[in-house]
Amino acid sequence: MEKLISKQLLSKVRSENLTESVKMFSDAKVSRERKKYSFEVSLFLSHKHNETEIIKQAISLFKKLGVSVYVDWLDSEMPKTTNGYTAKKIKERIRECDKFILIATEEAIQSKWCNWELGYGDSQKYFKNIAIMPIANTEGGTYTGNEYLAIYPIITSAYTYSTGTYYVEFGYNLVDSKLEIYVKDTGDGIKPKRQKSVFERFSKEEEESTKNIGGLGLGLWIARENTNLLEGKITLKSKKHKGSTFFVTLPYTPTLGNSDIKTSTPNLKEEKQLEEQQEEDHKCNILIAEDEEINFMFLEILLKKQIDLNCNIIHAKNGVEAVEICQKNREIDFVLMDLKMPVMDGFEAIKLIKQFRPELPIVAQTAFSSTEDKERVFAAGFNDFLSKPISKEALSDVINRQKEQKRINESINFKN
Repeated sequence: MEKLISKQLLSKVRSENLTESVKMFSDAKVSRERKKYSFEVSLFLSHKHNETEIIKQAISLFKKLGVSVYVDWLDSEMPKTTNGYTAKKIKERIRECDKFILIATEEAIQSKWCNWELGYGDSQKYFKNIAIMPIANTEGGTYTGNEYLAIYPIITSAYTYSTGTYYVEFGYNLVDSKLEIYVKDTGDGIKPKRQKSVFERFSKEEEESTKNIGGLGLGLWIARENTNLLEGKITLKSKKHKGSTFFVTLPYTPTLGNSDIKTSTPNLKEEKQLEEQQEEDHKCNILIAEDEEINFMFLEILLKKQIDLNCNIIHAKNGVEAVEICQKNREIDFVLMDLKMPVMDGFEAIKLIKQFRPELPIVAQTAFSSTEDKERVFAAGFNDFLSKPISKEALSDVINRQKEQKRINESINFKN
């Protein structure tokens, strides 16, 4: 059982004692950037209404972490009695807030309203943007919401592993034509019979060794999927109680130095220069505004290797960077804009960009795909819409539509 926060201890829990799962709600760097641009991480707090003291203590705790907390009974726009309008406003507030947390007391997990909010929050937030904070009635007491602990990231009163000192080493080697990246640790290790299944979804080593560690067992599965996307392979070597070494092997093509390039005849040089110039003339400059590095890499591979578009790609990690890049680089032809980003989101960024580049095609990329979401996207000025996960076919269709509508230069082409 996780070391749950009890009702009696909630007011005494210090923010630095919370688990890693709470850090996603108050990343120091993001908080500094948001403060600079007058932005905060916003949190929708789902709760049982009659548990006022618990909610006040939770609000105080999250505010200490630099989080802007929303609770419906402090919202002046909410009706005094629950009705259909209440549900509509709750949906709006969940969508508007960056994060969602359910204060999962025994009463809350029995509440139909709290479960409805949790279900809607689940559909609207990425996995890293939703969590539960289980509150036990008494310290060390029983808790009936164990199924919640198996589904969502958990905020608990302590993050413990086991006693002892651990060593982690990482590096890389060149092996033949492959780049081998490794991460080595002296942790508990993995039994031989589990060394294949740990790469599957929702897989952990052992309940007895992982009972005090948060997470759902998705990390290695995600690592494997990303490695496959890069045409690589992930493997491990491990001994129980001795530690593990994970290897990611990727194709490696070294860049040629000047001494490696053979001298060509004048005619061949001129032909090559002409080809390169023609290719440059038909090249598309794409800005990808995406705060998640893995999502950016996925789009980069999709554009350059899967779709095989002749393009230069520029990366913005938030809305502020996207605005600045579009201001400074008038050669940008096309923008893929994530809607949920730190510092400044996609809606605010497009509003500013369209003021000085009204003709620039900007495509929204988001996990939300309801009719209402699409209407909001197009009302904000976006030229098209991509629903995550983004497929090769959907991205190709969007690019072709922008070409047909002459928003992108028709001479820009696919290599093959």
